[in-house]
Amino acid sequence: MEVNDSKINELIDRANEYRSDLAKTTDEIKIFSDLNLEEIQKIFKEKSDNFEIKDKRNVFVQYNITEDEANNGCMKKIKFNRININGKKEVNEIFIKIPAGIKRGENIIMYGEGNYIKELNINSDLIVEIK
Repeated sequence: MEVNDSKINELIDRANEYRSDLAKTTDEIKIFSDLNLEEIQKIFKEKSDNFEIKDKRNVFVQYNITEDEANNGCMKKIKFNRININGKKEVNEIFIKIPAGIKRGENIIMYGEGNYIKELNINSDLIVEIK
């Protein structure tokens, strides 16, 4: 294989791009290195509070839990209706983990557990609103 100046310059340019991307990633990680776990959780909680569910093909379920379950967390079996791959309604059951400290009105998203979307060949999501 013949190596010419243009190939060498191309490799140098690619290496510089990788170096630049790595520097950006490292700078982003440094932001979190100074935070403790509680601060990181607060940041992600604030971001998730702004999350907006836009796909109407998702399955939405409201689920009541006790104050004790909300405070301590638990596992719950959820039954819900969804459309399967054959386009038929079915009753599905799954276990979901209720995290400790969850508040009423918060959502738990179970990715890929909702209705089958034929055009995309995937399942939508199950959105469980805690009541």
